[in-house]
Amino acid sequence: LPSIVGRDQLVQANAHLMNADMTGEELVGPALGGAAFSLARSIPFLADALSFVASGALLSRALPDNKPAPSGRSVWTDLVAGLRWFVGQPVLRLLTSIITTLAFCQAMVVGVLVIYATERLHLSAAGYGLLIGVASIGDVIGAFSASRIHARLGSGRCIALAGTIAALAYPVMALTRSAIVAAAALVAEYFAVTIGNVAARSLRQSSVPDGMQGRAASSYQLMILGTFPLGGLLGGLLAGGFGVRTTLFAAGAAQLVVVAAATPRLVARLREQKVVDLTDADEAAPKVLAS
Repeated sequence: LPSIVGRDQLVQANAHLMNADMTGEELVGPALGGAAFSLARSIPFLADALSFVASGALLSRALPDNKPAPSGRSVWTDLVAGLRWFVGQPVLRLLTSIITTLAFCQAMVVGVLVIYATERLHLSAAGYGLLIGVASIGDVIGAFSASRIHARLGSGRCIALAGTIAALAYPVMALTRSAIVAAAALVAEYFAVTIGNVAARSLRQSSVPDGMQGRAASSYQLMILGTFPLGGLLGGLLAGGFGVRTTLFAAGAAQLVVVAAATPRLVARLREQKVVDLTDADEAAPKVLAS
């Protein structure tokens, strides 16, 4: 994305991409898929295959090649160099630590969500699907509003706000047996995760030189996605030993601690480096990602 749009447009571009992704994947796609499946079971699979063909055609015509000059180094050498560079960047290191911990807490909840829905909310399989479908509305709202919120708060405060909202949603889920209240809490959590993802992704992209974008993104994703199985495992162990409510409370409490302890440091570092954290909307709009 940084090679296609200017760095001052990264937040808006990421928000648009996430909006298209979430609208298609979470809302329109499942609805159309269910309707198509009711007509003929083969239609969704055929449509999915055709969508990949269409996507390939669009990619071949719409995006720049961006083929790098051969470096003469091995993949392993490039990987080690990328990781070493990534770890040596204070802002990226702190950002990754925060998002990784928040992702771990989210995975604790996701890992037991189906148990929560069926045992505490007493939902059927169809009811669980509806719960997730309603919750995905938060993704779409978050993607629509991410760039505006970012323009007012800056990246650091966006991430802090997202972490706080998601953390508060978990105890609300733990305390209720109402599917409506639980769905509202999940909408808020999904909304928070989306605005946090847009802010974190844009901050990472704006802080990395062009030649390191791929390796930095790989390192970032490796660290974050690597925590998901561990978070799900811990969530399952806590739910098995102490109940689902304990898992939800633990995830929320851990997330609040991370937000309180780490995000002020991120905001301070961004101020020092003048990367991202403008809070005045008039100043922030055109240059929120100026380095």
